[in-house]
Amino acid sequence: MELAVEHIDVSLGKPTKRVLDDVSFRAEDGSFMSLLGASGAGKSTLLKVVSGVLVQEGGAVLFDGEPVDALPPHRRGLGFVFQDMRLFPHMTVRENVAFPCKMLGMGTRARARRADELLERVQLEGFGERAVRELSGGQAQRVALARALAARPRALLLDEPFSGLDEALRDDMRS
Repeated sequence: MELAVEHIDVSLGKPTKRVLDDVSFRAEDGSFMSLLGASGAGKSTLLKVVSGVLVQEGGAVLFDGEPVDALPPHRRGLGFVFQDMRLFPHMTVRENVAFPCKMLGMGTRARARRADELLERVQLEGFGERAVRELSGGQAQRVALARALAARPRALLLDEPFSGLDEALRDDMRS
């Protein structure tokens, strides 16, 4: 999927402050792109606009040349790992990972298999029945990554997803 961001404008807060001003870029299908900038530069805000969590004032987000601004987040086919992980505290680790599959109508056994497969990929096999509150910060980040991958998204948006991991584990998760 090609992602295009064209002339995005966003203002936030009171008094209103311009956070994004005429931001444009294109990411080709299969590419890996990083957004770099100082704290408060608008990187997280831009990811929220692309995902549909935040509506921009001006400009457009396009997937494969088609505008998606009118689509709600759950219809965009994206995986998103938020900076603060946003795991569901009332669910087990497996339930958190399986949640996107449930939203897609996948059966209970298939959801559990997919969740266990992804927990193994992020080196958390055996953690499925744990409560989210029992996880370290790095473990929670890996659960959030597994959940973002669960529904096989067209693209993956990552907002500092590996900041709590040591260097070796960070390299493994990137792979």
